[in-house]
Amino acid sequence: MVASTSPANPLLARLRAETHERHARLDSIVGTAQLTTREAYEQFLIASLLAVSAVEPGVARRLGANFESLRGERLRSDLRALGGPASADHLPALEPYDPPNEAAAWGSAYVLEGSALGGLVLAQRVQAALGSDVPLGYLSLRGTSTPAHWRDFLARLTRFARDASDQAHSQAAGAARLTFDLYLAAFRRGFPQVGS
Repeated sequence: MVASTSPANPLLARLRAETHERHARLDSIVGTAQLTTREAYEQFLIASLLAVSAVEPGVARRLGANFESLRGERLRSDLRALGGPASADHLPALEPYDPPNEAAAWGSAYVLEGSALGGLVLAQRVQAALGSDVPLGYLSLRGTSTPAHWRDFLARLTRFARDASDQAHSQAAGAARLTFDLYLAAFRRGFPQVGS
């Protein structure tokens, strides 16, 4: 699904442009990891939990009803179902990111919400490799309603962007880049063999 990047949605165009390279690097790490074993999938979930734990609470505090905080608990539930640790305590924690303002929170939320779309694709790959009993609560966060939820999120982001200053747009873009950097750091810790 391609959302409009027309002049009515300049912040979305900026977020995409300024995070493109980081997004590609993260996709490369996940692709290289080949989630075809339970061990690799567990590593993926733990790395995701590291990143989500550093970002999601602050975004949820700042955006309130505009952001549904589901990821951390879904990740812990999936890890418990796999029989692994329901935490990332064995890895060094990432410094929590508490967005300093609403604009920064929208930038981080863009990354978190966008990951749900990619999660649906990964869910199919993981299930094909590991069977129908593999826990997919995180990857299939909202199931078939994921595309509709993404469109709703983009509509809310666009409403925010219309009244926001250029400085706020810059703050949102900076937070989106920082959020991708946190994911990259988490995946380098979770997948040290492919995270260079």
